[in-house]
Amino acid sequence: MADEKRSFRSILNEARSALAAERVRALSDAVQLRLLKSGLWRSASCAVLYSSKDNEVLTDRILAQALSAGRRVFYPKIDRARRAMRLVRVTDPAELAAGAFGIAEPAGSEAITAEDLAHALICVPGVAFSVRGERLGRGGRYYDRLLSQTGPGPT
Repeated sequence: MADEKRSFRSILNEARSALAAERVRALSDAVQLRLLKSGLWRSASCAVLYSSKDNEVLTDRILAQALSAGRRVFYPKIDRARRAMRLVRVTDPAELAAGAFGIAEPAGSEAITAEDLAHALICVPGVAFSVRGERLGRGGRYYDRLLSQTGPGPT
């Protein structure tokens, strides 16, 4: 199974890498606008976003909307030594700087609590998603561990 996942990741990453920047922007805009019009967005007390890498869906419009509406926004900060991820508050896009794995991370220190995650809208990156919402990630399991802590509440 691990070899199949590795092969599948490779094929999908190659296909995503071949997308033109304009296509990535257009697809990302469609995803973000759909989310921003959803009831899930309206009912969330805060948002957990990610910094896209390698043509992943962009989250910049969601960030801008959240900040202009006064919502709290959190981004992952990776501790590679502990193989752990903390969610740190971002109040301005300029607070994001290159971090682990070359992915932009927050510079601050205010982290979200596990209780707050129950009412958060959590956006996760992925290599692929099934129609049932099952996620194939990059293989580090950081988001899998995070999502296992959230219980049934988050979206």
